[in-house]
Amino acid sequence: MVALVHGRDPTFKLCTHGVTSKSKCDALVNTAVINSVSLNLACVGLETVTDCVDSVKRGRSNIVVLSGSEYKGAREEGLVPVLYARERPKNRYIAVAPANISLSELSEAQLDVDTNDDLALLSAIAYNNAQGREICSESVYTSDAPVIRILNSAKYDFTAGAESDILLCLNGGSKNVSQYQSCNVDADLQRAVFTSKRQNRPATAGQLKTLFTSIVRNFKGRSARGFDFFSTFKKVDDVIFKNSTVAFDLTPTYNNRIDEDQFNTLHCDRPEDPIDPLDVGDNLKEAQIRIELEQKGLVEIPQ
Repeated sequence: MVALVHGRDPTFKLCTHGVTSKSKCDALVNTAVINSVSLNLACVGLETVTDCVDSVKRGRSNIVVLSGSEYKGAREEGLVPVLYARERPKNRYIAVAPANISLSELSEAQLDVDTNDDLALLSAIAYNNAQGREICSESVYTSDAPVIRILNSAKYDFTAGAESDILLCLNGGSKNVSQYQSCNVDADLQRAVFTSKRQNRPATAGQLKTLFTSIVRNFKGRSARGFDFFSTFKKVDDVIFKNSTVAFDLTPTYNNRIDEDQFNTLHCDRPEDPIDPLDVGDNLKEAQIRIELEQKGLVEIPQ
C-alpha cells in the first residue's frame, strides 16, 4: 500500500512499468513520508509501457515517464510531454577516427559499431545522416577503407588514443579526444513526463515541475534524505529516470539539435522497434554486415 502525503497541490499518480520501477517509486514515497517531505505523489504499478500509456489515456493514472523511443507511440494515443528531465551524462557516444585520416578517406570510411548496442547504432545512423549518406535502406557495400569507431566513451581508451585519434563531431568538425562532452554523436532524446491532453490543465506543468524539483532537492546525491532516487536501484541503472538527471525543465534540450522528428527519422519511423543494423547505411564494417546477413538467413558476403 502506498502512503500518500496530501498538500495543497493534487496528488499525481505516476504509472510505473515493471516490478523494479514500482519498488523504486514506492521507496521514494515512503521515504518522503518518514522524512515529512510533501511530494503529492502516488505510485501505480503495471506491467508494460503500453499498459501505462493506456492507464494515463483513460485517466486511471496521471503521468508516466517515457524514453525517446516511446514518445511517438504515446503521442499517437493522445498523450503529451509536459516536463523534461535535464540530463548530464558522464559518458557520451563518440565517433573516433585516425588523426591522420584524409577528407577523401573520411567520406569512404567504414563504421565499426557494436550492433548489440541500440544507442551506438542510433549514433551511427545519425552520423551517416549528417554526412549525407542514405540510411534505412538495408543497402550493403564493402570496402577496405579506414574505420571510424562509434562507441560509448566509457569503452574508449583515452590514454592510448590521445595522440593517434581524433573525435568527429556530429554537427561538423573534429576535436581532441578529451573533448567528448562537446564533440560527440549522441542522438537520444531525454526522458520526459507525459500526461493525457484531457488531464493537461494550465497549472499542470508548473505543479509537476515543483514536484520533481522537490524530489531532486531532497532525494538526490550526497544530500539525499535517506534515499537517492536518481541512483542505481537493485543493481539496475536508469530506473524511471536516468541516473544522470540533474533537474527538470518545461522545454526539451536536444542532443546535437536532434528533435523528435529527426529522432523518428533516424529510427526509420519505427522508434518502438529495435534498430536494424543494416539501416545504418552502406558503410557498416564488413564483418558486422556478414553477421547481420547470416542472422537474417540471407546470402553471406563472400570471404
